Amino acid sequence: DWSFSWDSSTVTDGTHRISVRMISGNGVMSEEVRKQIVVDNIPPSPDLMFRSSALSFEEFGVPISEVYVNTFLEIRGSIRNVGDMSANEVGIILEEDGSRRDEYIIPRIESGEIVEITLYWNPATSGDRQIEIIIDPVNTISESDETNNILSENFPVIARPEGIDLAIRDSAIKTMPEIPRPNEQFVVEVRVDNLGSYDAYDIDAFLEIKTEKGWQQVASTDVDRIYGQGSKQVSFLYIPNMSGILEIRIDISGQFADLDWSNNIFETTVLIDKSTLTAPRNLNFKVGELPLEVIDMEDSGIIITQRDSTLYLYKLTQSKNLVQCNNIMEEMWSGEIQVEIDEDNIAHLSWTRRYLDNNGYYKQTLTYSTIDSACQMTPIQDLMPPILLSDGKYWGIDMDKRGTEIIISGYHQDIFAGGSFQESTDIFLLHSDLPISSSDWTLNTNIITDIDISSSSPDNLEIEFGVKDEIHLLYQENRDDTTGIERLGLWYAHGELDETNWAFKKAIGDQAALAEMIVIVEDENEKIISCWREGSLDEAKIVCIIADSSFRAINDQMKDFPARGLRNIDFIEAERGIQVYFDGVGPTGPQLQYGLINFEEGWLGISDRLGNGKLHTSTKSPSSIETLILHTSNNGWQLRSLIDDEASKNNDISALDWVKIQLGLSNNDQEFRILIIGVSVTVLILCAIIIVTMSTQGMKWMNERRRRRARGSVKLEDDVIDIVGEEDIMITSAELDMIELISEDDSANNKESRRLRRSSRAETDQNIEEFEVFPVEIMEEKQIKKPLGIDNQIICPFCNSRFGISIGVSSTKCPVCEERIDL
Repeated sequence: DWSFSWDSSTVTDGTHRISVRMISGNGVMSEEVRKQIVVDNIPPSPDLMFRSSALSFEEFGVPISEVYVNTFLEIRGSIRNVGDMSANEVGIILEEDGSRRDEYIIPRIESGEIVEITLYWNPATSGDRQIEIIIDPVNTISESDETNNILSENFPVIARPEGIDLAIRDSAIKTMPEIPRPNEQFVVEVRVDNLGSYDAYDIDAFLEIKTEKGWQQVASTDVDRIYGQGSKQVSFLYIPNMSGILEIRIDISGQFADLDWSNNIFETTVLIDKSTLTAPRNLNFKVGELPLEVIDMEDSGIIITQRDSTLYLYKLTQSKNLVQCNNIMEEMWSGEIQVEIDEDNIAHLSWTRRYLDNNGYYKQTLTYSTIDSACQMTPIQDLMPPILLSDGKYWGIDMDKRGTEIIISGYHQDIFAGGSFQESTDIFLLHSDLPISSSDWTLNTNIITDIDISSSSPDNLEIEFGVKDEIHLLYQENRDDTTGIERLGLWYAHGELDETNWAFKKAIGDQAALAEMIVIVEDENEKIISCWREGSLDEAKIVCIIADSSFRAINDQMKDFPARGLRNIDFIEAERGIQVYFDGVGPTGPQLQYGLINFEEGWLGISDRLGNGKLHTSTKSPSSIETLILHTSNNGWQLRSLIDDEASKNNDISALDWVKIQLGLSNNDQEFRILIIGVSVTVLILCAIIIVTMSTQGMKWMNERRRRRARGSVKLEDDVIDIVGEEDIMITSAELDMIELISEDDSANNKESRRLRRSSRAETDQNIEEFEVFPVEIMEEKQIKKPLGIDNQIICPFCNSRFGISIGVSSTKCPVCEERIDL
């Protein structure tokens, strides 16, 4: 063992290399051993500095170079801590010509961490304003370098013109409901801005509809006043009589001198569609987690989120609640992911990932797997040859599925290019039919070669199946043709699955990005539906086309629409066409837009404003009528559903789902359950009230019936008094001998015995020689008085028993002798 001492305080700060070599006595030298050491003689301290040399002035996220007075702006920058110690409670202030306008406090910035900051400014005066952002303005943090804490820039502010300048800006129109329906009234709301400094009075506003005979006025309204530098919402009512595109024109006029009449007339299109947009539902993720993909599986779904380089899985329940899965999708994700859903609600996933090989080097590859609604994944399949991170990368991947066939394509950057050290970028194509393992895939390494594009480009290419083995491709490449200015262009190509270096290539977009494409195959004919963005963010437009296999517009169906601030486009294939979702920036901030391309009838319905926010992604299961839309908002992440009402008529849905759709609660099971519980409790209370009421009435009726019912028994009087009057019938001793006593053992119900006794008495009466005849007064029926009480008393003519009967009884049976008595 040996050692030596080295005083690092005698050298400058930085990286130093120490080399060691052994030399023997005869001059033999060993291999040199090297060690790099970073010397830092300054005590640990933070060092905050601006990462960029310029500030970004933006309006709702759109960079601008000048602005009118009284316009709200965001000023963005990035700060990095290059020190070796964290900084706490970092104060940031914004100053305009030395006056403080905004301030912000960052709780903590770790060593090496980069933090994005946003401060807000509303210029009140015109001219070139000096804007400064200062880090730690009162020097509460001890830094190793205090000279890099200020970043300043001049920014021009334009004065409002003197006079009246009414204008209708792009994306200033919205409808209520968000998607108008045919034969139903809707409201057109238009924001009218006064760009001038004077107030405008007595403004006339007209709504016109384009018909076969030209523009026809259908509604009008009056506006009393629009203040200078202000705005006003103008509303119109209209009932469309068909689905599809409704071309409208808004005309603003009046008896005033407008500085620019050209921006007083605004033409646009409104999509009339049989669709229903549900209310948004907030989604809450863990701190630091961002959603990447939403996978709709009809009755449920999966959400893939990202935190650092780890991909997490969440179940999306039918009520749109999140339940975290037990498994993790990927621990070393490297930035690319694509999803395709099949008819069995199985999601096919392809993503890039890193891993540590046996030699301790990080390598990147492309991976494939599938996942179901229970978060169960099949074994992963590595598809591309592993590549060292220092040698290149795979990025910009896309995937398409046809039956059991799958194709995956992407960019492959090779820095060394086979040892020649000439960087090259090619496009590869993978194909498989029902893949089970990595060996089931075939690789075409270079369908497009030597592409001039930077690996920092964030956009993915687009790959689609065509007729048979025909494959269609959209990709980006720098171009400098026609103008001589280098810019990012959009190219179209097609070729066969096993064909290398495709011959057919065509430039279709200039300063283009965010391309989306779907290929429709009908009877060996192909229709290509595509949209992309052209221009800078401040002047962006969305371009849409219905083209043939050579990417020529069919029946001139290629149009562009203003879309300032466009950052995302998404396609969803539906029954009635291709749903187009995209975002943009309007006068009030970011907006979410929806359109429909009907390739059968050949029209481009762009677009309706769905609400505020930025589009993140959209998804739809092939067997579902519901499209899920994930977007940002002022309240965080929100999920909404667009339900195709026309398709729902052709699909079997449960009565419960139909009720949910009609109530607008298809995505809110909690509120629906509360509603069901409330209705159920109400029905139970009503049923209880009805049962109690009917029971009370029934008991009253039974009690009344008991009081009126004949008891059917002989009434015995307690005190029996025999009263014999003078007119009563006298019984002689001879008649007394004729009385026959009947014991209790004899059957009183024996009718035949009673008849015999009556016949015997009649014969005895005939044999009596001496009898006395008594006069009997015969009374008419009218003279007979019947008791009017409830319990009428009658005497049985057969057995002379007395019992009570009910009023209104026409006949009864004697309870003693059971003879029928007619009354």
